[in-house]
Amino acid sequence: MKCNVDAALFTDGAGFGAVVRSHEGRFIAAKGGRLGCIQDPLLAEAYAVEQALDWIRSFNFNNVIVEIDCLMFSSTFNSRHSDFSYVGSIVKQCIQIASDIGNVQVRHVKRSVNHVAHVLARATGSSSVLGSWSSHPPSCIAALISY
Repeated sequence: MKCNVDAALFTDGAGFGAVVRSHEGRFIAAKGGRLGCIQDPLLAEAYAVEQALDWIRSFNFNNVIVEIDCLMFSSTFNSRHSDFSYVGSIVKQCIQIASDIGNVQVRHVKRSVNHVAHVLARATGSSSVLGSWSSHPPSCIAALISY
């Protein structure tokens, strides 16, 4: 499975989008949610991955590639160095959740590759795009993916 994750900042907080697809690119599930009053982009990206991993864990997938367009997060996640910052503590939580899942890889990708998660994250500015979808994607990303 592959999960694209992104965060978006708004004047009143942040939102995230996560889209899971099969290795063939077919839609499996999506989730969009709010992250509270976060105004720091890196912190928002870290919380977005934490929320996505926690959600993925509920599906009992055991082999997942997480793609994110935040190089700092992916580098920190894949690093063996301790980071005692706020972001570092969230990354540590992400690593723990990932170990519960099984084989999880975090890869940095260009924003154009992560476009579907970016569009979903931006759409969470509207309360109508909060939730999760498993049979059909939300309308804001339906034209961007196959299902």
